[in-house]
Amino acid sequence: MPAHVGRRAIDASLTASLVFVSIGSGLFLPLSLVFFVELTDIRLSMLGVLVGLAGFTSVPVPAVAGRLADRYGARRLVLVAQGIQALAYLGYAFARDPLSVFAVTAIMSIGGRLFWSTIFAALADHAQDGPRQQHWFALANIARTAGVAAGGIITGIALTVPGTGVYIVLALLAAGCLTASVLLMLPVAQSRERARISGASHAQGTVLRDGRFLGLLSTNVVFAISTLLWA
Repeated sequence: MPAHVGRRAIDASLTASLVFVSIGSGLFLPLSLVFFVELTDIRLSMLGVLVGLAGFTSVPVPAVAGRLADRYGARRLVLVAQGIQALAYLGYAFARDPLSVFAVTAIMSIGGRLFWSTIFAALADHAQDGPRQQHWFALANIARTAGVAAGGIITGIALTVPGTGVYIVLALLAAGCLTASVLLMLPVAQSRERARISGASHAQGTVLRDGRFLGLLSTNVVFAISTLLWA
C-alpha cells in the first residue's frame, strides 16, 4: 500500500473515532440530569450530592495527565479514556443504588476529563509539525459539534417512545459508540518519541510563571464556571 494511501486511511480512522466519541456524548448529554431520576428511587437532592461529589473525583486528572502523556504517549491515554467512558456508559444501564450511581458517575467524569486533557496532544503528535496541527484541532471541534448534535437528535427522537427501557437502550448505544471509537483509534500511529530536555522536570513551574498563560487560564476558568452554573 502506498504511504499516502495508508496515511489517508489512518486519518479517516482517527476522524471517525472522534465522531463516535462525540455521538456517544451527544446521546447521553440530554439524559445526564434525568437518567437516574427516571430509573432509580433516589431522592433528587441526594442525586445532586452524589453527582457533585463524583465530579470532584476527576479534578486532579488534568494535573497528572500531561506527565502521563509525556511518559506513555497521549494516544495511549486517549484509548484509556475512551475505554473508561465506554465502561461507565455500560455501568449506567445497571446502576440503581447510591453507591453504584456514585461509582459510574465518577468513572464517567474521570474518563471524560482524561480524554479532553490528552486528545489535543494526541492530535498534535499525529499531525507532527506544520499546518496539519491546526487542521486537526479544527477537525476535532467540528467532529465534536456535529457528533453531539447528531447524538442529541437521536436521543430526542428515541425519547418519544414511552417507557423507561429506552433510557437503557440509549446508555448501551453510547457504550457501543465509545467502543467503536477505541477500535477506530487503534490504527492511528504511535506518538513520536519526545526528546528529553535538560530541566524538563521544572517545565510546569516555567509555564505557571508565564503571565499570558495564567491570564488565558483564568479566563477559561471563568467561562467553565459560567457554563456549569447555566447547566
